[in-house]
Amino acid sequence: MTIRSLSTHHSKKPCNRTEFLASLQEGREAETSGRDYLKTQALVHYAKLASETNQTQVIKVPTL
Repeated sequence: MTIRSLSTHHSKKPCNRTEFLASLQEGREAETSGRDYLKTQALVHYAKLASETNQTQVIKVPTL
């Protein structure tokens, strides 16, 4: 399979879609993944909870 960039992004860094397709072709995890997203969401959730309750929160990062 050949991967070509479909974006008009002019940076030398590949766009997210191209990077994702390359990761599939190479059998590796993409630079930005669902794992990263879930960890970020956990951090945001517990930061918001700490702010609302004015208490320190233990961050429970999902394991995948």
